Amino acid sequence: MDEMPHVEPYKKFDRALFVPAKLKFPQRPTCIFCGSKAVEYHGYTPSTLKHIAADPSFPVFIELKKHRAKCLTCGHCFQAEDADLAPKYAQKN
Repeated sequence: MDEMPHVEPYKKFDRALFVPAKLKFPQRPTCIFCGSKAVEYHGYTPSTLKHIAADPSFPVFIELKKHRAKCLTCGHCFQAEDADLAPKYAQKN
């Protein structure tokens, strides 16, 4: 990965740690809507997740890029999901 964790000011905090991460499909995906295997990769969806930090005055955020795919049969787009790393309704900032 070419991006490194970095510290910068964030909202009311003097400093916060930002950790970049990518969530990719483990294998060639099938469409979650129609089940087709005719799928092309379609970039990434960025999101920022708040991680539980040991020191509340120094928050940690995960800058997550979720791999997206587009079904060539039905035209729907969907993204890689990981319930352990980023639950569907995780706290996002």
